[in-house]
Amino acid sequence: MILNTDWQALRDCCRDDAAFVRLQKLLELDHGNGHTANQTSQQESIAQTDLLRGIVEAISQLLTGSNYSEAIATALRILGEATSVDRVYIFDIHPHLETGEPATSQQFEWVRKSISPQINNPRLQNRGLISSGLGRWYGLLQQGRSFNAIVRELPPAEQAVLVVQDIQSVLIVPIQVGGELRGFVGFDDCSRERRWSGAEEAALQIVAASLGGRSPVSKAKPATERW
Repeated sequence: MILNTDWQALRDCCRDDAAFVRLQKLLELDHGNGHTANQTSQQESIAQTDLLRGIVEAISQLLTGSNYSEAIATALRILGEATSVDRVYIFDIHPHLETGEPATSQQFEWVRKSISPQINNPRLQNRGLISSGLGRWYGLLQQGRSFNAIVRELPPAEQAVLVVQDIQSVLIVPIQVGGELRGFVGFDDCSRERRWSGAEEAALQIVAASLGGRSPVSKAKPATERW
């Protein structure tokens, strides 16, 4: 059960008012439709509560951590455990170093034990989004929209990027700074196919807003940290 204290804690640290209101409405709709009557829905309610509390804890790390990289690493671990995924990561978006097209580079990652890390994968650095077949994703992110999918249902070009990392389902949430797309936070399931709910997406948009709110000057990593 989501307590008033949980909502207040999230409200106090939230940087995205629209996502907060959307999350409230989605969860109120679930409860209003009687979706908490059976055991499955009760389990979903517990998962929602755990997710909200994990988000509050992760944002607290982002807002109060004195070491930028350590705060990000801790926040990603908390989010990974709260969402029960296999990987959580952050990519920045920047001009390709040679062609100038929109490109992306991985900056941070948390992985569950037994899952292969990708942080040192050279293919995930300076990767052109258009030339690698991910132009549709870029368009959605530019609009401030999240993207989630079952990998086997994606077009072949998009599947090709994900299957080599053993990803079965994915959620991507944009990170914006001053209304400008600077990167994204992603969540991979490598052991199951998962459809993310609108409430889960809205909740994680709140985290992305906090990531975008960190100072890119005083606390960013040198050279590689662009947002």
